[in-house]
Amino acid sequence: MATKSKVQQYYLTGTCKWAKLNPPGDEDFEQYSIAFFPDEPSLKTLEGMNLKSAQRKDNKTGEVYYNLARKFKKITGEDLGLVHLYPAEGNMFSADERPSIVNGSKVTVKVITYPIQKSNQFAIRLDSVRIDEMAEPVERGEMVDLPF
Repeated sequence: MATKSKVQQYYLTGTCKWAKLNPPGDEDFEQYSIAFFPDEPSLKTLEGMNLKSAQRKDNKTGEVYYNLARKFKKITGEDLGLVHLYPAEGNMFSADERPSIVNGSKVTVKVITYPIQKSNQFAIRLDSVRIDEMAEPVERGEMVDLPF
């Protein structure tokens, strides 16, 4: 459990969707982001962190997920660089060999929690992602001619 005034790091496992970890990231919000669907042990850990970030539910499946993100830059303007991305085994992917993560892939995320000023809650920031098992991409069918 996170304690007040301490920056903590956690490793959490689960699946992901909507990963925007490669440039250009999520340009609308100026951040790299991922929808993280935690497994049971990781969900219990997240629920015990007293996070400001809201727990969400997938409209189609009802599964609980968290939007994990890291801004492109600090408030001071300093560039934070890319979210570190690792294969299941081996060294970090270089900037030019980073794969796009397929929805449903199993991942381990490293997150950093830190206290929010004038609050008893914590903020959470995505630090790195390890792709434990890449899901198979879904083949899209032929385009259908719609009457509208």
